[in-house]
Amino acid sequence: MKKNLIALITLLAVSPMLLANDDPTILGGDLSQGVWYDTIDGQSEISGPFRNYETGANNVTRQQALQINTQALDQWKAGGAILGPSQRPDTSDRRDCAQMLVDDAGLWENRDCWDQLRLACFNGFDWKISNRSPRFGDDKGNGGTESNNNMQDTYAACLEVADDDGVVGNYRFSAPVSYVQNQNLQRVAQSAGQNRIWINLQDKKYEGVWKFNLESDVLAPFWNVGEPNNSGDCAQFYGNSGKWDDTTCNQSKKVACYDPQLGNNGDWKVTVNGYPFTNNETLNQQCQTEFGSTYKFFSPVTLSQNTALRSRAGNNNIWINASDRLNEGIWKRNVELNDWA
Repeated sequence: MKKNLIALITLLAVSPMLLANDDPTILGGDLSQGVWYDTIDGQSEISGPFRNYETGANNVTRQQALQINTQALDQWKAGGAILGPSQRPDTSDRRDCAQMLVDDAGLWENRDCWDQLRLACFNGFDWKISNRSPRFGDDKGNGGTESNNNMQDTYAACLEVADDDGVVGNYRFSAPVSYVQNQNLQRVAQSAGQNRIWINLQDKKYEGVWKFNLESDVLAPFWNVGEPNNSGDCAQFYGNSGKWDDTTCNQSKKVACYDPQLGNNGDWKVTVNGYPFTNNETLNQQCQTEFGSTYKFFSPVTLSQNTALRSRAGNNNIWINASDRLNEGIWKRNVELNDWA
């Protein structure tokens, strides 16, 4: 993991054109945007309409559902029907969670959420399998919803997983969103001796509307819901939540400073006083003045870095190294970091 992190930081340092769009639906390592519509019931096509996942309106046509499905990975296992495809997955209020059939080409199948399986965990670079086997909460038929489906336990199980450098806190319960990811996860699960694992894919909100990766943001940026909203050109970090927000640059705020060389996950410090976000180099110099030449004005890259900064920030909203000053809506992160002492 550390070699991946160092490579990523190097790219961020030497390539100012490594950018992030400010569309709130494009959230770096957040894999949770996709849905997949179950448009087949047994051997019959479902004509629709289908539920809109975001609004709940019953207004998604079959054609729209099929178009949306082209943007989502489909590894569902077809049944053994002779004359046509069977349900994939079957329609049931008691089988609302998805498992990977590791020894069956990595295909997916829905399953009772109350069963206990080990989890697919992803950190934006690598897949690992959780050490323990949580339940995926309850199915709809037993009162399960997205808000009470035992997600906290699944997240905790993946956050307990250490990367190759022994750093914990970077892995999230996840489902693959590409065929290559699915193959990689299958290989990791086979190496771990598992033939079935939970993946973060479920239809507890609306039957037949399968949601990928609820709350699976693993790589920066970690924007708050609805952010950035063009309310300013500089990014602040909410100390009470660890989420990011765009705001005007002339405000006085404390500064996030980071040294990647300390320990296996670097070290964060926050300046004593507040300063306006005039430019990156001015805040770099302030970090070095207070904490030494190895500290730089920085924004978190990984989930564990974001969590570590939150522990340092307290309840303060602080500046992090992210701005769209040069091109509105195109956020540059961690520029001018190519001169580590």
